[in-house]
Amino acid sequence: MRLLPAFFSICVIALLLGGCKKDAPIYPPEGTTPTGTTGTVTEPEVDNGIDPPVDETYTVPIGAANTIVFKIDNAEPVTLTRPTADVTAPDPKALTGYTSIVVDQVTPEVLFQLNFSAVSVGERANDLLGLLYENFKLSDDGSGKVKTTTFKKIDGKYRIRGYFKVLATDGGDGSKHVVVGSYNIAQ
Repeated sequence: MRLLPAFFSICVIALLLGGCKKDAPIYPPEGTTPTGTTGTVTEPEVDNGIDPPVDETYTVPIGAANTIVFKIDNAEPVTLTRPTADVTAPDPKALTGYTSIVVDQVTPEVLFQLNFSAVSVGERANDLLGLLYENFKLSDDGSGKVKTTTFKKIDGKYRIRGYFKVLATDGGDGSKHVVVGSYNIAQ
C-alpha cells in the first residue's frame, strides 16, 4: 500500500511536467520598429562617393561628377560633360528596367549613348547599344560590357557610376578599336 501513494505522486508530477512546454518566441510584427511603433524602418539612401579602383578590364578611372571619360586604343582620354540619364523602372515590357546615358555634344560633334537593361549595380555583357564619336561606331560583335558600381536614387535624382568596354569600328577604313571608359552621373 505504501507504494500506491508514491506511484500516484510520480504520475501526477509526470503529467504536470509533461503538459508543460516552452512557448514559441514572440517577435514584433513585420514592419514595426523595436519600440513597437508601426512603420517600416529604412535607412536613408546616401552616396559615399567612393569609386572602386580600375582593374584589368576597365582601365579608365571614373571621372568627376557629370562626365564620361573614355580612351580609344589607349590614346589620350576624351572627356564629355553634361551627360543625362533616363531610367525606366521595371514593367511588363522591360522586366529588369532600363537605363540610358546620353551625351549629345555639338563641338566637337559627339553622340554618345550607353544603354543597359537594368536599374541596379552589376556587370552586364552585350548591353551597349550606341556609340558615335568622330568616325567610330559601335561594332555589333556582342563584346560590349557595362559595369555599374553605383546606382542610387536620392531625393528623386540619380547617382550612377561605372565602367564600359566595347569594340568600335572606324567608319573610314573599317578597322576595329577598343574603347574603354567610365561614367559618373549626378543629376
